[in-house]
Amino acid sequence: MIGVDVLHHLARPAAFFTEVARVLRTRGTLAVVEPWVTPLSFPIYRWLHQEGCRLALDPWDPFGAGEAKDAFEGDAAVVFKMVRETEAARWRDLGFEPPRVRVLNAFAYLLSLGFKRGSLLPRPALPWLQSLDRRLAPLAPWVGLRALVEWERRG
Repeated sequence: MIGVDVLHHLARPAAFFTEVARVLRTRGTLAVVEPWVTPLSFPIYRWLHQEGCRLALDPWDPFGAGEAKDAFEGDAAVVFKMVRETEAARWRDLGFEPPRVRVLNAFAYLLSLGFKRGSLLPRPALPWLQSLDRRLAPLAPWVGLRALVEWERRG
């Protein structure tokens, strides 16, 4: 099962994981690409992105249980906090092994302005920036903007 920019929009992530565990075959994988918090990405997500990035949020109740939530409201810190703060026992209770994370640089994504209509990325520069992303991969824990996060369904 694959998702892009899903988890950081969910008001009740535990319900999502419970349902995925119900429909995913044993040893199947849930893989998502989500915003990730690093020293470079935090100020970008916190002050320049419309969704924000609150490091003090509860990743299992990111928008407050009783508050109304707009469908597109999100927070870039949700998955980062979820992965870093959730104990292995809780993942197992939800039906998954603890997640594997690969932080991605995504400089080309940053200049593309994500899913917005305009772009600061000239098409001829894309291969160069993708190459830069690959060469700087060892620096991703400090300058990455996105992460590939994978959970395996328990047997």
